[in-house]
Amino acid sequence: MEDFLSFVRRYVPGHWKSNATGWTSGNCPMCIKNGESRPDTKSRGGFRFDHDQIGYNCFNCDYSAKWQPGHKISHRFRGLLETLGADPAEIQRFVLRNMGSHDSDVITKHDTFVIDWPTIELPEHSQKLFDIVDATKLPMAITAIETVVNRQLDITDDWMYSTHWKYKNRVIHPLRYKRNIVGYTGRNLLQGNKMKYMTTIPRNFVYGLDQQSSSKKTVIVTEGYFDAILTDGLAIGSNAINDNQADIIENLDKNIIVLPDQNAAGARLAEYAISRGWQVSFPPWEPSVTDVNDAVLKYGRYFTIKSIIDFSETNSTKAKILTKQTCKD
Repeated sequence: MEDFLSFVRRYVPGHWKSNATGWTSGNCPMCIKNGESRPDTKSRGGFRFDHDQIGYNCFNCDYSAKWQPGHKISHRFRGLLETLGADPAEIQRFVLRNMGSHDSDVITKHDTFVIDWPTIELPEHSQKLFDIVDATKLPMAITAIETVVNRQLDITDDWMYSTHWKYKNRVIHPLRYKRNIVGYTGRNLLQGNKMKYMTTIPRNFVYGLDQQSSSKKTVIVTEGYFDAILTDGLAIGSNAINDNQADIIENLDKNIIVLPDQNAAGARLAEYAISRGWQVSFPPWEPSVTDVNDAVLKYGRYFTIKSIIDFSETNSTKAKILTKQTCKD
């Protein structure tokens, strides 16, 4: 049975040349797809086979992909192989075989992470906003309803209000996985309260997994849960993402576009995304538009999502420059 290294070697163009440093180089097939205006003509793309590991890098467009036993075959590696002429069905067979392999001692800690987020209860006295019979008796519930509606969110959706003393001034949104409530976030409704959100979540949580159908080719990743709702994407809840969360996102096997907050803290998420080979997006919204919600209110939901996708950057060098230019106070 052919192994994955032999399979990859089969699709390295025969006219590519090997050198003493271990690289097999030729014209990169990904430059145009990765944002360059011209195809590579100076043999800047190269494979490196190092024992049982494979790496690819282009010194023109910075496209990179790597694989080693025990690790999944990434979206970027699959895209490279398909561009070189590999049959997607053949690649998928290796993906499935790789997922079922447990005989490698190279597997790292975050590769073995298994989602085990326990179901929890919402704060006491929580009820759906849409089911409140007489909101006039609950003034803050009216404010909660106005907050949801003004953000162009669906009031019939999973929005809650609680009279519990810790949450009576907040609108609550359950955080679900496989439809079960595994956490929740309460957004402050009062002006001047420094604690904007009160959130309870399990470790390594990624919001929005239930909404990612197999037919979707692209997923937008944001920091905030409300932004993820508006973009039908994923949220990590902060600008600090860890390897377990990243693996969960990559295992969806979709094109990943990260939308960092355009401030100094957002640079942390952008830089991590670039290091994983993900795309980052900095849409040229007007200065008054500071987040996804502002964009939806000004441009509409369709245009907002389209602009995030259209202005996603695949070239890592350009993405780093945009991060420095945009993510600052």
